[in-house]
Amino acid sequence: MDSIAVVSLSPRVPFKDVIAMCRAVAHQVSAHLAPAWRIQPVAIVPYAAEGPIPSTMPVLRIIESDPNEPNALGWHTEDSLGRVFGDVLCAPILDNGGTIHAGANSVSQTLSHEVLETIIDRSVSTWDQRGDGVLVAREVGDPVEGDSYLSYGVSVSNFVFPQWFDSQAPAGSRFDQMKLVKEPFAMTPGGYLILMTATASADGSPVLTTTQTFGEEMPEWKRAVKQAKTSRLGRRARLRTPANGLKLFAPHLVERVRERRQGEARVVVLRRFERRRRGRQAFDPRRELAAAVLPHVVELLQRVLQIGEWLVRCVGLAHGVFLVS
Repeated sequence: MDSIAVVSLSPRVPFKDVIAMCRAVAHQVSAHLAPAWRIQPVAIVPYAAEGPIPSTMPVLRIIESDPNEPNALGWHTEDSLGRVFGDVLCAPILDNGGTIHAGANSVSQTLSHEVLETIIDRSVSTWDQRGDGVLVAREVGDPVEGDSYLSYGVSVSNFVFPQWFDSQAPAGSRFDQMKLVKEPFAMTPGGYLILMTATASADGSPVLTTTQTFGEEMPEWKRAVKQAKTSRLGRRARLRTPANGLKLFAPHLVERVRERRQGEARVVVLRRFERRRRGRQAFDPRRELAAAVLPHVVELLQRVLQIGEWLVRCVGLAHGVFLVS
């Protein structure tokens, strides 16, 4: 994924504001998300209306509302052909005291939220092991949904770092962009988590139960929104099961779903890897850049010295002086 199309279809959000939001989110992705997750930046391209958008480009529409899901807030998904699409709905935001691009309850914050999560988990199918037998959905914006910061003067969503999904992250790790979260799998007061637990049925087959837990400051109207069929809870519970593509991932775990035939029960096997070295260092873009550039600088200096030596010899020969090396 190298770009995401943002299509403006809401009459209450002028296209100039859509352009400003895309510029702010693009800067957030390149300056903050990409270094934190060690990925390549993704371009955010505004479109005034649905038109000739490349078929391979993920599309997020900014629309007024969805008659099928009037209380939905924002979502994205991936279809069976690998096409990624989703919506940011303005009515639930603006009708509940929100704004276009200021504060945590804004269209720009929701757009940022969906863009970040589209980049990190485009298929809405990845889960991380919390360490107590519970799986946590790979949603980088949900745990800190109630928090926002400014990018080019526009509010964008806070997001969690890879260390947030590591139950054995070393002390002193950074867990989110705004430095509000202090430990893995914790959330801020306005955030929420999607959790999955597995139990055995009477015949021994696994039964997956998907639930949510909310921060104490999550508004009631938002809690209701999270129960919509197009919400992440609804899509994960409906579409992502071991039979049709559930992805399980954690930096220090391997989760495998084994199906035992001839009447044996299906079991989920969770096997712990060795913990990564305690002395690992956080990703530093400047250090990585210096490591990549330094060999070329040294080579360039060597060539300059060679050229300088050659010029000295040429001058010496021109004056009848022979240099002995």
